[in-house]
Amino acid sequence: ASASASASASASASASGKGAAWNGGNSSRVMANGYGSQGQAGAKASLMAMTHAALQNRLLRRSSVEAVLAQRAKAGVNPTPLNDGILALYSDCVGLFVRLKVESAYCVAQILEITQNPEAAYQFGNGTTNLHLLVSFDTDKTLARLSYISDGPDITQAEYRTWTAKRDVNGLLYTLPAPEENLQRLNTFL
Repeated sequence: ASASASASASASASASGKGAAWNGGNSSRVMANGYGSQGQAGAKASLMAMTHAALQNRLLRRSSVEAVLAQRAKAGVNPTPLNDGILALYSDCVGLFVRLKVESAYCVAQILEITQNPEAAYQFGNGTTNLHLLVSFDTDKTLARLSYISDGPDITQAEYRTWTAKRDVNGLLYTLPAPEENLQRLNTFL
């Protein structure tokens, strides 16, 4: 199942469901997502300053996403309208980080966008969803199912070193890291 995350990389170049704009020159790109005046330089500076602890404090776990979606189902919300939980996913997830299973290993990825694809529904938690994460763990955007998000241990030192090595040579697509409060808001659904 985890091979699908890497298999979707080739299809993800045109996968942005909200018409996101990508900016940047040869060395880096940043998603234009309403972070105001900080722009590309501010996003890169924030990303470059990310310590292992700061990254860990912005790590979204699968159980948090499952709780948000379960709250939606419990409330009997029709899959079409957005409720508070789904709005929280859309507004608070961008810029957070996840551990994604890619082939046989986990890697750190930044959430660039949440997309919906009605033709690509799949089982997640106790129900079905068509939500996907548009993430970056290298120089490409990749669509990933929510089920590929790890709920396991913290980011390992090896995973952090791999992520920083890519970051330090401008080998990442990125957006401004989300504030820790975004993760705290999502965790209120647990």
